[in-house]
Amino acid sequence: ACDADLRLQPTAEVCRLIDQASTTGRRSTPSSDPRIPPVGQTVTREYSGRKVCVKILADGFEWNGRVYGSLSAVAWHATGTRWNGYSFFGLNRQVEHA
Repeated sequence: ACDADLRLQPTAEVCRLIDQASTTGRRSTPSSDPRIPPVGQTVTREYSGRKVCVKILADGFEWNGRVYGSLSAVAWHATGTRWNGYSFFGLNRQVEHA
């Protein structure tokens, strides 16, 4: 097979986009998904005898003074286990947001 066109290093543009995505931490705003409560509200889950309370921000999710790009990232840091963030916080089911 000819691998002459195989790129082993990302282009400068790709590196810039990766850096940009890692600093913002997410691809879209929390309000873009109808399962997520409005900005300013909090989602809570009890896990192993302690409460995990996450505040919804315009640019992510705040937990323990740190902003995360996804609910899955919060769940992972809170539990040490990979979780689907919507499932962990019970947001997969239809919920009316007050």
